[in-house]
Amino acid sequence: MKNLKKIVLILGFIIPTMSYSQNCDDFTTYPWSPIGDTLGYTQSGTYPIVNVPYFGNASNGSWSFNQSSDPGMYGVTSGSNFSYDGTNQLITFEIYGFYDQYNQMGFSVNGSAAIDLSQNFPITIGNIVIDLDTSAINNGNWEHAYLTFSGETSEIEIYCFESGIVEVCVEDSINTGCTNLTNNNWNPIGDTLGYSQNGFPIINTSYYGLGNSNQNWELGGVFGGMYGIQNGAKFLFDGSSQIISFDIYSHFVSSEATGFSINGSTPVDLLLTTNYPIIINNVIVNLDTTLANNNGNWESATLSFTGLIDNIELYMFEAGILEFCATDAPNLGLIKSTPDINLKVYPNPVVNQVFITANTKIKNITLFSISGQLILEQQTIENQSTNMDVSHISEGIYFINVELTNGLSKSTKLIIK
Repeated sequence: MKNLKKIVLILGFIIPTMSYSQNCDDFTTYPWSPIGDTLGYTQSGTYPIVNVPYFGNASNGSWSFNQSSDPGMYGVTSGSNFSYDGTNQLITFEIYGFYDQYNQMGFSVNGSAAIDLSQNFPITIGNIVIDLDTSAINNGNWEHAYLTFSGETSEIEIYCFESGIVEVCVEDSINTGCTNLTNNNWNPIGDTLGYSQNGFPIINTSYYGLGNSNQNWELGGVFGGMYGIQNGAKFLFDGSSQIISFDIYSHFVSSEATGFSINGSTPVDLLLTTNYPIIINNVIVNLDTTLANNNGNWESATLSFTGLIDNIELYMFEAGILEFCATDAPNLGLIKSTPDINLKVYPNPVVNQVFITANTKIKNITLFSISGQLILEQQTIENQSTNMDVSHISEGIYFINVELTNGLSKSTKLIIK
């Protein structure tokens, strides 16, 4: 795959970037020989690629293969079903088309409703995290992108509107790094409720730091996982750069106060802001309420933290935690903030040029997506002010990290329009 960058996702259940084996199919060189609705096979003949209706329409469209101007699979109002073994994996499609037609291109995963590509990615459907990366190198008149699916995947349908697929790669995950609290062997001792799979304790704490005594948790009960009524729990970690994701449930609309504290910060109500992601103590916090699989009558969501993390406290008001996942992420470029940097990043939001100034010389500037993917980097600047051209970057929320010549660094959110 040309210039494929590993995508680290922070929404939904996190899939680690270590311990993968990769298997790619290059459709530009594939010996196509369709038989009926079976167009071909992925992974050396293991799984079929089947012609299906475009966005569930009554009739199938037409596919062409390895045409001179339309490489790989090229479809005109066409759909194709790719089947997999249902294990935890990262599946990446290199697709092409025209960005202004993304509302006519789309996908379905594990039998979900059809979704077009005009969404604000990444999104979560069921337990599958989907992201769209438009940094792929374009080919001819076509604009290329990577469409990724992370999770336990059994089938994906891709819908093409005058567009195509040139390659698909599958990376099987060996270690998910997750602790399923619904089947945890609970045996509380004092304030130690239990342990994560790597041995860090989960400690009972007071709700929102209030002086009243700790309430009782229901562990592995009727609601599943950890269920609390005005309860708090502190999850301890090793302080390294990582991505931590909690699958939580509640009645979020009526919840009076379900929230969190990160690395000893002031407690934050989940619904205090709707402008996620936010940054607290230089940790990126995101809330994804698009989970399709709710827990009974409860509404489910994913609360994720990206950065250098020592501890996270979660406060439950008639709410619970089903699972949490921890992934090492040493290459995110996130370094603890310091008050010694008088950093200015403007305009914000930005369309073309963003300007950066600091109170000492700037060494490096890096731009990351909210999934932790490196987008741009400018090195050895040696000035107190500089600018970065972002006119070619897709609109969305990013994080810009500024490293100074004195060794100090700081991160801040940047919105590209």
